[in-house]
Amino acid sequence: MSSLTGQKIKDTYKSLIKTEATTGFNSSTPTRIEDGDGVKSAVHLGKSSLHVSGSVAVNVSETSNPSANLHIIGTSTKSMLVENSDGYDKFYIGDTNGSYNVKLGDIDATSPGNNNYMCIEDNNNRSFFKTTNFGINNTVPTSTLHVGNFSGTANFSLGSDTSAFKVGKSGNTELLKVDTENEKVVINGSLEMTGTGSFRKSTQRVELEEYFKKLPAVNATLVIDADADDAAALASYVRANKDFEVLGTDVASATIRFNTGGYGGVDLVTHSSANDQVIVCPHTDANQTMWNASHFLTQKQVVWEGAIQSGSSVADTSFWAGIKKTNDAAYATDDDQAYFLYSSDDTQGALTTNANLHFVYSVGGTDYITDLGVAVAADTVYRLRIEIDINRQVSVFVNDVQYGLVTSATAGGATQSVATTKSLAMTSGVPLFPFVGVETLTTAAKTIILFYERISRIIG
Repeated sequence: MSSLTGQKIKDTYKSLIKTEATTGFNSSTPTRIEDGDGVKSAVHLGKSSLHVSGSVAVNVSETSNPSANLHIIGTSTKSMLVENSDGYDKFYIGDTNGSYNVKLGDIDATSPGNNNYMCIEDNNNRSFFKTTNFGINNTVPTSTLHVGNFSGTANFSLGSDTSAFKVGKSGNTELLKVDTENEKVVINGSLEMTGTGSFRKSTQRVELEEYFKKLPAVNATLVIDADADDAAALASYVRANKDFEVLGTDVASATIRFNTGGYGGVDLVTHSSANDQVIVCPHTDANQTMWNASHFLTQKQVVWEGAIQSGSSVADTSFWAGIKKTNDAAYATDDDQAYFLYSSDDTQGALTTNANLHFVYSVGGTDYITDLGVAVAADTVYRLRIEIDINRQVSVFVNDVQYGLVTSATAGGATQSVATTKSLAMTSGVPLFPFVGVETLTTAAKTIILFYERISRIIG
């Protein structure tokens, strides 16, 4: 009905509204509003407050239900505006015709203070926070961007993850990665310094590096008879690498040479009888080189890396590279070792898939063999890296890609689907030495190219 004029109370009382409390608005507690028949509404009304126990709609059709607890349909550039007691804008929601969808803070230029504010999605699809210090998971930020609980210009308190923070390059490929689990930063590109400062290597590690500027030779070449008048022997001694030598079955100094194919590095070339070998290892005489000084112990967070290239054929071939106790490629020989192994047959021990690169680590005489799933191809470079962490657990990388390791001893080896799985703990107190070797498994010479080796450990 449009009016109560001329209507009787008995016929219209249900359309009237009243307070639920018989005292009306005299109580300090808001009272519920109900109709004349006692049907309660969603509104509680008091002398100084209004409560709604349902949804509130503004500019929503009276025939439609609100789709939120507070449903506002804007009809101007400001769908919602909140001001303080001085009339300064503090919270602003604009519609699609406004400059910003959301503004928060000391927004208007007339308000006192720093006029710091947050804007979310402007008309150019931008969001920004205009503030001196912005914190995420930090209630008292002390830097421009402060994530977590530490201090600095831009801080990220990241969880334990091998990829806790990434920066991508074109095509969304990884350019920079922060690995908090292994405490390192990985840069997949060039690091360029254009200022006047210098680049400092770690002061907490001992590092050796060998690019084979001089050729390793057989041990006899490295020992000069002081009483012999042999100019040729002296000349060979002067030319030879004093840190490394070559050994193996039917080996000679002539079986190692600077690469002749334009690839760089040194060629390791076997003779042509079955099981002939060429093995590069540290000078075996005592006190000749730190490479052989028993300093690289399993508990010293040792890192070894090197790069090799397979020969023109990988058939009837075996090659190995890593850190072992002896030069023997057969994995049953050393009780403790960590090395990469390829063998086209089971000469060095049974392997699951002879066409693939394997990784072998041994702990106290138990061999753990992982089929890395990397099919070895001819004339292919393999950049190999072994890292032993503070817990004596091994991580391995091929061409900078990490491969997980098995933790169960399986005959011939097995695969590991989780790339970040480390080895079991190596035996403590065991010195390991770098070896790189190639062996022919037929009556034809076989070759690999060795580019470099690098090994390091913590100081102390």
